[in-house]
Amino acid sequence: MAKLSIVFGYRNREVLRVKRCLDSLKNQTFIDFDVIFIDYGSNDSYATQIRSLVEQYAFVRYYYLYTVGHPWNRSHALNTGIRVSDASYILMGDVDLIYSPNAIFGLMEKAAPKRIVFGSMFYLGKTFAAWDRLFAVPLSKFKDSGDGPIGAIYLAYRPDLESIHGFDEYYCFWGVEDRDLDRRMRLIGAVSIQLDKYRYPIFHQWHPIVSNQKRGFFPDKWWDTINIYFSLNRDTPIRNQSGWGKSVQREDRPIFSAQVAETLLYSSLDGSYQKAQEIERIVKKISSLKENECLEIILGKKKMGTISFSIIRYANIIARISRMRLGVDYIENVEKEKYFDSRDIFYIVWQLIRTQGVIRDYSMVEEKDSITIRLMRGISLSQRTISQ
Repeated sequence: MAKLSIVFGYRNREVLRVKRCLDSLKNQTFIDFDVIFIDYGSNDSYATQIRSLVEQYAFVRYYYLYTVGHPWNRSHALNTGIRVSDASYILMGDVDLIYSPNAIFGLMEKAAPKRIVFGSMFYLGKTFAAWDRLFAVPLSKFKDSGDGPIGAIYLAYRPDLESIHGFDEYYCFWGVEDRDLDRRMRLIGAVSIQLDKYRYPIFHQWHPIVSNQKRGFFPDKWWDTINIYFSLNRDTPIRNQSGWGKSVQREDRPIFSAQVAETLLYSSLDGSYQKAQEIERIVKKISSLKENECLEIILGKKKMGTISFSIIRYANIIARISRMRLGVDYIENVEKEKYFDSRDIFYIVWQLIRTQGVIRDYSMVEEKDSITIRLMRGISLSQRTISQ
């Protein structure tokens, strides 16, 4: 049993960055640790590459969660690592980091129950290439992350983390989960100590920064929703009352064997729509699904514009002439000029997914010009719901 588990969450990241990270851990002076590497649903190509890499390191344990089609959820990934660990302490890490040889020793030197040990990191620029002499470069050459707690370097006593059920898994996509965990740890009496960043430097490898606002795969208004949630629950230390850190395997995902019963298409033209009616329509269609069926919703991104919209309209006109039924009434919305911004639809569908019992399983796939969502009916919806 290792004294420390370093937990990494991962999905579809550059393999070379991960190698540099693991190489730095291989050269640590403190060696009583293992790495729990949680692959949170990488695609086949990345999963194959990363598994081949991590198997070269005896101190790494690799776990693949079949969360394909689910959004990135760092809380769930790290919680899974916390649950499978048998170490006394947990260090939340990041595969982008490079640890100086004494960094883990420095963190563990300060470790204690009811104590948070956090670190800062120095940012390596885009053009940095002196990897073989990184630790000899003066730290004044790099910008650092400041002196506040950051989730990428956060060490805590495992029983303390377990007492509050780890990270709150409500937070997904990106943001807030670190701040939320830190506050909840303090609510149970934990105090924080900062690692000496100059004595035990940790470096962050450059990669393109993509904010929530720049991500196409992010429901509009969700950022506001999670901040409201944080404010409402800021004084509640224990979360995830229905379970946390659950492993997800292929057999847990019925969506991938479900039959598509109907497809709804939404372009992203500007304009307003009768949202209440559309929400009711979507809910009724979900309610009417059989156990092995799913509803498919295709959302056009904003840049599709009128060209892609015209193509869809033209295809529907041809289908009508040939008396083919497409299973959608999208063309009726076109003719009545009642358009729905697909960002609103994305948010509405996401809220349905987040409502307990409504959706049994789902899948979201981002393409260049669209997002395809498939939904299976949950236990709280039934045929009876339709007639009410």
